[in-house]
Amino acid sequence: MFAGRAGAVPQPALQRQAERAARSNAEFFYPDGSSELEESRPTTVDGRPAHTVALRVSADKQGASIPGHLRLTIVSVDDSRSAFLLGVAQPGGPEENREVDRVMESASLDPR
Repeated sequence: MFAGRAGAVPQPALQRQAERAARSNAEFFYPDGSSELEESRPTTVDGRPAHTVALRVSADKQGASIPGHLRLTIVSVDDSRSAFLLGVAQPGGPEENREVDRVMESASLDPR
């Protein structure tokens, strides 16, 4: 799990930014692998608009494809800030995927 802050992301741009950031992270963590969109949906975190994206990723290790799961949520905190939460499960079996999703869904914002 990774969390961080970023500049403003207006609500109409949340989907585009979240999908772009998820694919960028998939390329970073799986440079020789591939990714496939599993889910892209609007959501809220502590009442603030957000967008979450899940990708099925695979790493090519010595000719074998190893599945993984990547979920990224971007939250529009206010007019000047956004926040993100990134979860990666490797290997990405059903139980590991559910654990990443549970952690992501339980996230809240620190008002500072």
